[in-house]
Amino acid sequence: MSNRRRGREHVLKALYAFELGSQTKEQIVETILDNGSLDGPTLDFARQLFEKSVEFMAGIDERNNKALLSFTSRLKIPNKFPF
Repeated sequence: MSNRRRGREHVLKALYAFELGSQTKEQIVETILDNGSLDGPTLDFARQLFEKSVEFMAGIDERNNKALLSFTSRLKIPNKFPF
């Protein structure tokens, strides 16, 4: 498995922990990214990716919500359910 892929996997774990947990960004970086399993360049890549993802998280959520509203407005919802 490539190092960058391992770095992205660690970032996904860190983003999940950030979204659901009560830890700060620094605590998550320390516990998930700085656990010693990533080499220097990969660790730098993972840290940058995590920081930028958290920075843009609100904008990403907003864009996803708009797309979801657009999608659900095109669904045909029946007036009566068969059960």
